[in-house]
Amino acid sequence: RATGADPNKVYEFEYTVAELDDLIPSHTDALAANPQYTKELQPRMRDRAANRVQVDDMAKTLNPDALLTETGTLDRGPMIIGPDMMVESGNGRVLALRKARADYPDNYGGYTDSLMGRLPEFGLSDNALEGMTNPILVRKRVTDVDRVEFAAEANESSVIAMSPLEQALQDAQRLPDDVLANITIGADQTIDQALRSAANRGIAQSFMEKIPENEAAGLVTGDYELNPQGLIRIKAALTAKIFPGEAGQRLTRIFFENIDNEILTMQNAIFDTMPALARAEGLVRVGQRSEELAIGDNLARVIDQFAALKEANMTVQDFLQQGAMFERALNPLEEKILLHFSRIQGKRTILRDFLRKYSKAVEDSPDPKQGMMFADDPVTKENIIDTIIAGQRQEFDLPDTMFDFVPPTTVAQVAGESTGFITNEVKI
Repeated sequence: RATGADPNKVYEFEYTVAELDDLIPSHTDALAANPQYTKELQPRMRDRAANRVQVDDMAKTLNPDALLTETGTLDRGPMIIGPDMMVESGNGRVLALRKARADYPDNYGGYTDSLMGRLPEFGLSDNALEGMTNPILVRKRVTDVDRVEFAAEANESSVIAMSPLEQALQDAQRLPDDVLANITIGADQTIDQALRSAANRGIAQSFMEKIPENEAAGLVTGDYELNPQGLIRIKAALTAKIFPGEAGQRLTRIFFENIDNEILTMQNAIFDTMPALARAEGLVRVGQRSEELAIGDNLARVIDQFAALKEANMTVQDFLQQGAMFERALNPLEEKILLHFSRIQGKRTILRDFLRKYSKAVEDSPDPKQGMMFADDPVTKENIIDTIIAGQRQEFDLPDTMFDFVPPTTVAQVAGESTGFITNEVKI
């Protein structure tokens, strides 16, 4: 008995041993479509380059336990066949066994030896393999089914799929800090362009090598280039890597699970500048730039707060005014960034300019390991941000009113004591 993706559906099978060459898989050993196979039962394009690699890797690392252990599910364990010997689940496993027999005979021999020792486990007699040349264990379906629907269900994983946030957090662990520091960025490149460029191909390949083969196959093209799903996956991982902490998790969820049109401009600006942000944050994390210059957590908290205010239908000014009565959710520098972002929301060019200039300033700052020559003129996060805001006021001809702070007696006035705010104008 086994279940598919729907645990309420239970199917019955009987264990049996069969000759490997008697099975009818979906594809030939050359991964061409098998004309004897009912094509509606196999949605996967086994002739794709990624699937070729997957079959070869399975054969090279053939694990008998994975093919001989009953999991109680349709998508793992012994292959499933119909009464006509057609493979209904496990075509990749069958092809891997055939590949192992041809190219890695020791691996195939290990499988048959293990099968021989485990026959009683499946209710089979010790002499069940007598007279057989290339025996394999299969589950023969007993339950009457709609064959096409059953095959489709058998190709679905019985494991509950991760949410985009859960997947991004797991994938972020597959991106070491030095990878972020070594992203190559062309002039005015978007994150999609940068990740697809030859200069960063090693980063994408390294990431894909750490993803399970069955998942990676759906994220690349036949030429091993990232497809749209692969780009989304690695961008989500980069987002989770660049923006740490609880605020970063909420930001990743906002960007990849429930995109609100109100913050779409911020999202696009983040993606436009992600290569530069990733490189700047990476330099900080590997110790080549001052740890004080890391801005990922600050940006995550600011954008997370901005999204929360939008959901609550509250303006940034009202939030800052009410902040005087409650515990402050943001620090003074983050309040400054929040106000600036709120005044230029909808202006993707200016937001992108802000993020790129900050990233460039971090890259241009001194390596803290290079001595004390810069001690008299330290580069600080607040100085960089103040300089960028002042420059944007002039460069984009922004009216001063865009930078008016809320009236005194509010949290902004308190913030002004340590950030340089005076009355209703930012002091730069």
